[in-house]
Amino acid sequence: MVIILLFAMPLGTVLTLMERKWSAMIQDRVGPNRANIGKFTGHGALHIAADGLKSIFKEDTIPKGADGFLYLIAPFFGLIAGVATFAIIPLAGPIGDFTFQVTDIEPGLLFIFAITSLSVYGAVLAGTSSNSKFALLGGTRASAQMISYEVFMGLALMGVFMVYG
Repeated sequence: MVIILLFAMPLGTVLTLMERKWSAMIQDRVGPNRANIGKFTGHGALHIAADGLKSIFKEDTIPKGADGFLYLIAPFFGLIAGVATFAIIPLAGPIGDFTFQVTDIEPGLLFIFAITSLSVYGAVLAGTSSNSKFALLGGTRASAQMISYEVFMGLALMGVFMVYG
């Protein structure tokens, strides 16, 4: 599981950097390459480090009347669902009896659908625990969108299941 975390966490930062660079290219503007230390520019990698430092030192505020424990734990449902999907992805070929995979299960895509559907609970829990009617409506809307996207993703993969088993 440690190997999965060491692979998944940097992957998120690299994909964020790529998304910023590609959106800058599409919009015909300068991308994230302005932060530098002396002659070292990092080609945008320093922006990712600056965003991480900003997130670490950012103040966490809990709204009045909110359930503090549920309000703070709600984002972890999405995080756990995202990281748990990497458990069945083989990162390299097996070396003897050691595999670079947490578990090898036969219905891998069904496992991914089941785990990612748990992230809906994070959106609902975040909306209900804040004790605000607008946050409740936003959480309900987000969960409805997530559920509706899952239905069409399942239908899109039906053809793959029918052809490849």
